[in-house]
Amino acid sequence: MSKSIKAMLPLFGFILISSCAHGQKESQPTGGKGDVVSALKAAGFQERKADTPEKTRELHGLTQNRIVAHESNRGTFFTYADGDDCGCVYVGDVAAYERFQKIAVQRGISDRQRTAVDEPSHARIDWDLWNIPAG
Repeated sequence: MSKSIKAMLPLFGFILISSCAHGQKESQPTGGKGDVVSALKAAGFQERKADTPEKTRELHGLTQNRIVAHESNRGTFFTYADGDDCGCVYVGDVAAYERFQKIAVQRGISDRQRTAVDEPSHARIDWDLWNIPAG
C-alpha cells in the first residue's frame, strides 16, 4: 500500500463513522407539532377555527397538542387542539385516525404523538358549536 493511501485511511474511517452517525440521527422518531399537523391533514382531519369567543374558550379548555378520543352519541371522534399556533381544533373520525396512524408510522412520528388519549371528563366538546356532523 502506498504511503499516501495509508495516510488517508484515518480520514476514510472518520467519514465512514460520520455517515453512520448521521444516518442514525435521521432514523430517530420525529413528532414536532408541524409533523403531526401535516400528518393529520394528510389523513383527512378537518381544521375547525376558533372564530368566536365561545369557540376560543372551549378550545383552550381542551387537551392541547395531543390526539384525544371522544365518544358521543354522534360516534367516535378524535381531536387535536392547537390553541397557540392556529387557534383551531383538528377533528377526524375513526377512518381518519386509522389513516393518520399509518402516515405517522411512515413518517417516524413518535408513539406519544400518534397515540390518542381518552377525553378528560372536564374537557367535553360541544359538537354543534364546531359543526361536527353525526358519524
